[in-house]
Amino acid sequence: MLKTLSMAGFASAIAVLAPVAVEAASFSYFSELNGMNEVPANDSTATGLVTGSLVGDPDSWEFTYDVSFSGLAAELILAHIHLSAMPDGVPFTQQTGPVVHDLNNAPVNTGVTSGSFAGSWTAADVTAAGVNPSVVYNRFLAGQYYFNLHSNTPEFAAPGEIRGQIEFDEDAATVPEPATGLALMSAAALGLTVSRRRKESLVAG
Repeated sequence: MLKTLSMAGFASAIAVLAPVAVEAASFSYFSELNGMNEVPANDSTATGLVTGSLVGDPDSWEFTYDVSFSGLAAELILAHIHLSAMPDGVPFTQQTGPVVHDLNNAPVNTGVTSGSFAGSWTAADVTAAGVNPSVVYNRFLAGQYYFNLHSNTPEFAAPGEIRGQIEFDEDAATVPEPATGLALMSAAALGLTVSRRRKESLVAG
């Protein structure tokens, strides 16, 4: 009877905890693009706005973006997501770094200074590039990435004309990874096994 109750308890634990292991998270964001956000800051009067979401788990996710911009000093020539990587020890908003994703469908080299477009970046894209998708996912939640639009002018072509950090709700940083639920299930199973053996030992004694 004790064994039956223990197994039933374990089954109940699985039923309660299993959803934690497979539930996908969803985080929305908006990013304002302007010259003051560039490093170093500039006096461009151009503006932009990006909205979107990060949906999924560390190993399988999709990051979406809807971008609008206006008033660039010259035509749009580059549109990227960069990694804030240097210098170390300062806020990510004050760091610069390499390009990690070219924005899909951006109207680059088409003569436009204003416009809008949408696209996405996925775990599959990252994996195909030889990068661990969970590393990118965690960097997203840490606020390490930023949008950067470059225009065809001497002062803005290289550093970018308008920039905006990608920052999610603060609660995003506390969401457990799928492994957490599995770890809890393992702990529950171990506890039930130990409890059963103790009871069987008492009966035998």
